[in-house]
Amino acid sequence: MRRIGLVLLGLVTLAPAAFAKLDGPEWTAAEQKFRTLFAQPGDAEGKALAVKEVLRDGEARAWKLLSDGTILECGHLARTGERLSKALNELQPLIGKKASEMYPQDRENMYRLQGEVSDLESVRTASAATVEVLVRAFAGGDEAARRPLLALARGHKEWVVRAAAARVAAVAPDEALGKQVLAEALGPTQDPRVKVAALEALAKAPGTSWQDAVVARLEDPDWGVQVVAARVVGEREVGKAIPVLIKVLAGASPRVAETVVGALRKLTGQSIDAYAEPWAKWWEANRAHYGADGRPLQPVVSQPRSSDIAFYGLKVRSDKVLFIIDTSGSMKHEKQAPPATPTPKGPTTGDDKPKPDEPPAKFSGPKIEIAKQELRRALRALPKEAMFNIISFNHGVVQWQPKMMAANDANKELAYAWIRDMAPSGSTYIDGALRLGFKMAGMGAYDKAYPGVAVDTIILLSDGAPTDNAFPESKEMNPAEILAHVREWNAAKRVVVHCVGIDNVVQGIEFMKKLAAENGGTYVDG
Repeated sequence: MRRIGLVLLGLVTLAPAAFAKLDGPEWTAAEQKFRTLFAQPGDAEGKALAVKEVLRDGEARAWKLLSDGTILECGHLARTGERLSKALNELQPLIGKKASEMYPQDRENMYRLQGEVSDLESVRTASAATVEVLVRAFAGGDEAARRPLLALARGHKEWVVRAAAARVAAVAPDEALGKQVLAEALGPTQDPRVKVAALEALAKAPGTSWQDAVVARLEDPDWGVQVVAARVVGEREVGKAIPVLIKVLAGASPRVAETVVGALRKLTGQSIDAYAEPWAKWWEANRAHYGADGRPLQPVVSQPRSSDIAFYGLKVRSDKVLFIIDTSGSMKHEKQAPPATPTPKGPTTGDDKPKPDEPPAKFSGPKIEIAKQELRRALRALPKEAMFNIISFNHGVVQWQPKMMAANDANKELAYAWIRDMAPSGSTYIDGALRLGFKMAGMGAYDKAYPGVAVDTIILLSDGAPTDNAFPESKEMNPAEILAHVREWNAAKRVVVHCVGIDNVVQGIEFMKKLAAENGGTYVDG
């Protein structure tokens, strides 16, 4: 979507000097064409050209029309997303069926729904690109140009509209109406998706007046919002965030703690471990060097945090982890035991303190059996307060449970039984498995009742290049298409994706390395 949006931006970027009021017939034609196009979703290129024509006028009527178009396009985006979620819910049980259990009508419905999902994803991408064009158009105007949109969008029932308004307001966060829109967008009861849109836009905003609102979101109840806020204060070097970051660190989940410590290290130049007490002591001894950032920090005590789990030697810090396991036919082939500590091929996660190596795995035999034993070992290490789930995939995609489950003993026993029954067959539909994984995570969701992001870490294991799910005539999928999907699903980079490649073909290895690198994860050879 970002690539499409940037291409379309070239069609609409105009300098203020290029504004020239259109005469009566020109304006009438431009307005009619604009309203006709924006009455329906799709046709991103046609809409970009229509925006360019309206933008040439530069008068108040033009900005009012562009405001109306933004509201309409956000509505298309929201409704398309809702239809996509519904289609995916209907598709999931079908792609999870074994071929022997599928009736001809099931197969027909599966392919119909797959076509519908593909079409809806294309429409959603086009609408998102059009919204991007409109936001950039308002960014090129002045305060009077932005005012009609911000007035229409304040308190709008669609979160997509409020998110677009927040992005426009962040262009000039000191403008009176923009300041009000941003305050509402970052309010404690606002939809988390709107907060994230505002935070990401403020990462590039001028001035410093917005910093207090961003610092406040470090203590947001939604962990995904906390991650983005921590990243923004680190990137923009917001020194006043230091005491709040330390306070948040005391009770942070592993994923949040990782980002918080990264921000603290960037702000201070220190390499202190990921615990609040040593950071608090350091801050009390050194706060004078950072100016008057508030009252002295009260003593803090960190809550117990789970130790890293290990999977094929990959050390992962998470308490909301989703395992996605390849059960394609090639997983039945033999594989010797993996090395005890594979060398990471991408970014690492967690703090920089070396961790003792675990005893080397004693597993050997079919790749699926090694994977099962590694998975069981990883689950055993999860503390009871953690949440987990498992997806297995070949040409179909099956989830262990419909939602994330607590890592208590009873649920682990149920998972072990499910893992035991995994059997290799079919092809390698990674795109479908990742789509379900990010849907479970809540990413890219347009549902009215947004549940938040339920997964902070995905671990993908596979031994082959990705294919579609048209088994027994499966064809290889273009890895670039899957990477583009994940960029859209994980645009805010809140979910880390680690990859384990087993006997992978060259195309599969390169794809999994890119997938991990683009999503803050690590690739290892299994």
